[in-house]
Amino acid sequence: MKKRYSQVFIFIFAIVTMGLSNGKYLFAPAAFIFPILFMLSFDSDHFKRSSILLFIGLGLGNAISFHGMLPDVGIAYLKILPFMAGSLMAPAFILQMYAFRRSSSYQMIFILPCLYALMDLLNAKLNPFGGFGLLGYSQHSFLPLAQSASILGAIGLTFLIMIFASSGFWLLKQDRFTHMNRAFAIYMGLIVMVLGYGAIRLTLPDQSETYAVSGIHTLDRTVDETADLFSDYSTNPQRFIESSYENLSEILSKTEKEAQLGAQLVSHAEATIVLSNENKEEGIERIRNTAKSEKIIIVTTLYVLNPPPQKNENLLMIINETGEVVLEHYKYGGNVFEGSVKGSEIIKVTTSSVGNLSGIICWDKDFPSIVAQAGRLNANTLFIPSADWEALSPYHSIVGSFRGLENGSNVVTQTVNGMSMIVDYKGRVVSEMDHFTNDDWVNRGVLPIRTSRTLYPHIEPYLGYLFLILFGFALYKMRVSNDNKGVI
Repeated sequence: MKKRYSQVFIFIFAIVTMGLSNGKYLFAPAAFIFPILFMLSFDSDHFKRSSILLFIGLGLGNAISFHGMLPDVGIAYLKILPFMAGSLMAPAFILQMYAFRRSSSYQMIFILPCLYALMDLLNAKLNPFGGFGLLGYSQHSFLPLAQSASILGAIGLTFLIMIFASSGFWLLKQDRFTHMNRAFAIYMGLIVMVLGYGAIRLTLPDQSETYAVSGIHTLDRTVDETADLFSDYSTNPQRFIESSYENLSEILSKTEKEAQLGAQLVSHAEATIVLSNENKEEGIERIRNTAKSEKIIIVTTLYVLNPPPQKNENLLMIINETGEVVLEHYKYGGNVFEGSVKGSEIIKVTTSSVGNLSGIICWDKDFPSIVAQAGRLNANTLFIPSADWEALSPYHSIVGSFRGLENGSNVVTQTVNGMSMIVDYKGRVVSEMDHFTNDDWVNRGVLPIRTSRTLYPHIEPYLGYLFLILFGFALYKMRVSNDNKGVI
């Protein structure tokens, strides 16, 4: 009875700790603690009951993390999606506990990390929302460990978190001290190697000139004026044209001001310039003239309204100092929900006086395997103009910083109704600006022109195979193991 009460307490603590590990909270240590707690709460004498409880506990923990964060797009099941996503991780824990029950061999520790990482990988590749909720994002504030994303990506960080957890549980359950001491030495060696790499990468000095960048936006999506701007397109076309030109003039005036204050590049947020198909070209011409007259690079995002049945356009453009449009990118993430023209999923890079530049839009950043093209093309700075909502902030901007860590790119995320961030290629926040605590929505920073290359974009296509091979190896060792007592 006493054992059962202790397991119930550990189980509840595991749910709470998991809730703190991701989503709203992103408390880095919690990500390492909750898997061990769930395994400690598992009662091997009542395997089926414990397995059912794991489905419930993991679902509740994930629901706590992401409560209220998903967009309201009129789909009822989205309210329970975090619970469902958490529950899907239960088979990884169940199989891990079954393996520990069968064998005490150290190779068993690969079951949970490989399956959990594979689930994150499938989420990132197959989920129409993209890789929302990857456990690796929990380490954004723990920069020495986060540097490993330059090799293994955010999904690789998920693997590292889980292998630390499964190894820790295995060590706690060992009763053969000689075996345990050797395993403990390997365990500590892995920690030292991973954190040592991160510490060295962080302390290596930047050997590059820098440039000044500013991010700006003007619209607030929670006020009537913004709603009116969009509704006027169909109900009052003349007022729409006047309002859209007024808004464009305001953001170009702010752009000119930033140039005069020393900005070499100005980035606009997603959907902060709203035009109709009829005044699209005239609007672009005005932006080009501003870039040319101020001799600055402008990264702008146009939201172009088209009459039905045509879809609206969500278009990013990079315009150089001579007023030439040198890169165009149509948003590809979340179009099924937003109803806009879907982009090609081909990432482009353009050379400039401040390094190689690339750009994607908001939801695009949730697809790491697509964004990895930017790393393979040696992008020095990745621009991610965004439009979020308060519950999603700052989580979604942190996701963007991981795309920079993975691909060796600085990241500039100017966000309407969210957290704007300028982050260097090592994940260090240069500056940030919260839409909800500022009246003047401008974010300024200085970034290195040249950045370091990373391995992740080149090994990203093979990560799944690596996890599958390790998983298959562990299953084989479990099958042929002569140790039938296990560790639980």
